[in-house]
Amino acid sequence: MDSFTNQLIRLKTKLDRMNIPWAIFAGAASQAYGSTREITDIDILVKRNDMKKIESTLGIEFHNNQASLDSAHLVSEVSCTKHGRTMRFYMDEEMEKRLAHKPLRGVEVPIIPLEDNIILKAVLGRGLDQGKYDLQDITDMRKNAIDHEYLKERILFYNVGEIVQQALTDLNVLR
Repeated sequence: MDSFTNQLIRLKTKLDRMNIPWAIFAGAASQAYGSTREITDIDILVKRNDMKKIESTLGIEFHNNQASLDSAHLVSEVSCTKHGRTMRFYMDEEMEKRLAHKPLRGVEVPIIPLEDNIILKAVLGRGLDQGKYDLQDITDMRKNAIDHEYLKERILFYNVGEIVQQALTDLNVLR
């Protein structure tokens, strides 16, 4: 078993023992939804009100809503500003209700909803020219059944319509 998978198992065990909601997001979630590119880290979304419990249990410290543990990044919120708009990406009750449980490297883990991950990747919008795979990940993830109503609701929730509309239309995600 490779070190990535071992770390994923250790983190899953520790987070599950804390009995808190958590989920894989970003590139690792893209892989769980069908991206074939190699991933080098694990991004884990947690709730802000669980940060202190995580700090004391894992012996780590959050700075600016994120903490690192080896190649894992625990995050309570991602803020991204584009075209004068700031997207605050965090786990709310709606996202939590829709967490999927999927295998990642053979380990069953909670994954953020497909639609939320697509929106995050569209807002980031980085391509191979920047050494990133956001747009390719969207192309790979769109092979899944997309809940278009939920996708549209979440675009409104994050207030990123002007940012993601063109990219998601060009990538045949929005109808």
